[in-house]
Amino acid sequence: MTIAAGFVCNNGVILGADTEITRSTVKTHESKIVPIDRGLGCYLSFSGDVYLMRQMVGRIRVALGCDLAFPPKPTADSCFETICSEYQASLKSQESKPPEEKGWLELLVTIRRSMHHLFKAERGHETSLYHIIGSHVLPVDRYAVIGIG
Repeated sequence: MTIAAGFVCNNGVILGADTEITRSTVKTHESKIVPIDRGLGCYLSFSGDVYLMRQMVGRIRVALGCDLAFPPKPTADSCFETICSEYQASLKSQESKPPEEKGWLELLVTIRRSMHHLFKAERGHETSLYHIIGSHVLPVDRYAVIGIG
């Protein structure tokens, strides 16, 4: 069972998920909220195949240089683009498998972007929430819920 929800609030985004992981008939517990880049407020939550998600997150971390001693600082846009492209690659990797072996994923992704105000000297941030499913990347205005039960 998976339930994950994201809520867009005035000052940011709330992302929540259950912790039950099912592998075959064995149930364990671990977080389904995965930090990608804390500095960018980039987190994802998922519903679907945990192995497919772990492979995808591994490729995202490599692409962003997260495991390097001095990792480069990605922009919010490059981080988000990497997540989207690795998600699509994960889905593509499942196409040739028999239907009973295909894995799938559905994501909720948060990202914080710097906002420059044209008429003010202040700088701010805006955190966005996206629902990514199949070939669709959907910006979320209020809330999104994903899961199976």
